Amino acid sequence: MFGKVRLGKVSPNGGTVPVRGGVVVDMKRMRQLFIDAEALTVTCEAGMNGEHLEHALNRRGFTLGHFPSSIMCSTGGGWLATRGAGQCSSKYGKIEDRVRSLEVVTGTGATLRVDSLAEGPDLVQLLCGSEGTLGIITRAT
Repeated sequence: MFGKVRLGKVSPNGGTVPVRGGVVVDMKRMRQLFIDAEALTVTCEAGMNGEHLEHALNRRGFTLGHFPSSIMCSTGGGWLATRGAGQCSSKYGKIEDRVRSLEVVTGTGATLRVDSLAEGPDLVQLLCGSEGTLGIITRAT
């Protein structure tokens, strides 16, 4: 007979609370943004709020084209870690269809940069949706 497995509790605001030895990583202060109008790319840190990202792009005449219903309170890193999609995102594709490269910090503390244009397996697609199990996404293009 298997014992009960207790993964975590839910805090009053809906976030998870670690039960034993867990770690919570808050990325919301990581919100640097770089727009390359010539290359038609945007690079932002994982804590960039989705609505703020879209407004910054709109001011330059661009759009990311990713509009989950949580856009006002979610982040780019969260979208990528969960392969986020939304009812208004079908025109341009889900977030993993829009990402070119990722910067990730692994469990050993190593920082990796993976590019979907590199030869071999597409590690960007492997990391998208991994929900932090393979590393924490810190920046995306």
